[in-house]
Amino acid sequence: MTSTQDACLLSDAFKLVEARTGSASIAAFEINSALRDGRVQSMLRIIDPSGKTDKWMDIDKSTWNQIRIMPPISGRSHPGFRPGHPFASFGNCFVYLLRKELAAVWPASENTEMAAADNRSAKRKGRGGRGGDFDWERCLIEAARWMHHEGVPAKQAELVRYIAEWFGEDCPSDTQLKEHLSPLYLALKTG
Repeated sequence: MTSTQDACLLSDAFKLVEARTGSASIAAFEINSALRDGRVQSMLRIIDPSGKTDKWMDIDKSTWNQIRIMPPISGRSHPGFRPGHPFASFGNCFVYLLRKELAAVWPASENTEMAAADNRSAKRKGRGGRGGDFDWERCLIEAARWMHHEGVPAKQAELVRYIAEWFGEDCPSDTQLKEHLSPLYLALKTG
């Protein structure tokens, strides 16, 4: 059975491939090619509106002969596409790609590792004093984005674990994470 540990959202995969290729257009072209020839498996995750259950369905590679992933174009949107995202989400369905296949087709390079290190340090605001404060605004935006796509987790610990991974090595303590994430989590949990 597929899980979010094995697969990532197409939008996240797009960002990864864009970082490795250096171009949104090249990333869109390469992902389209990999989906069409079956080098990368795609799945549809259908989330029950109650958030309690979800189903995974494989997407046949021939489907990608009729659907084309477009690079995001700022200020413009394509029919059925959300601005800034290279894919469509249809109601409560989201497209995912297998992580291991992404890593096989687009292996990490030294430049990617440097970009990831730059991104980690960008998750802090100022760099003065004891290393500055974390960028909690970006953290909360990422937490909200994740819960929008994945659903509100049953336990806050799942959200804290995800955000700790998002911060990477330069991560705030669990206590700090809980303190900042609790209001958002409770607001979405209680509706």
